[in-house]
Amino acid sequence: MPDKQLTKLRRYLKSQGKRYSLEREELLEVIQAMDGHFTIDDLCKAARESGAVGADSTIYRNINVFVDAGILDELRMPGGKTVYEKSRKSTRHSHLLCSGCGDVRPVKFTDECTDHFDDICEKSEFSPVSGGFLVRGYCSECNRKIDKD
Repeated sequence: MPDKQLTKLRRYLKSQGKRYSLEREELLEVIQAMDGHFTIDDLCKAARESGAVGADSTIYRNINVFVDAGILDELRMPGGKTVYEKSRKSTRHSHLLCSGCGDVRPVKFTDECTDHFDDICEKSEFSPVSGGFLVRGYCSECNRKIDKD
């Protein structure tokens, strides 16, 4: 597990007066092994399979710790669905959300998009912590299904 993430977690916990626990460290290891976007249910399943966390309630109680520590990004999707991904503060990106199947795909910002995003924030006197855009539409597979109907 990257020592940098563990250090980040410990610093955050200390700054908030929260205690460090081996269970939180083990949950961090599970998070680091996750790929792409995942739901809290996906995280619970992975944690159970690894034997890292005994109860799903532990993950539900701690998910915001990892978001607030900057280890996870939380994406609240239309319709109330929430997905998570490992934080990539150095790489701004947007998301494509398929309205048919619910697939979420990251799209990396080009340098031009990043500059435009920064200009918008600067002109609005807004300091972003993270950011991107959510574009709703249909993936190629769902488009094929729609065209058949």
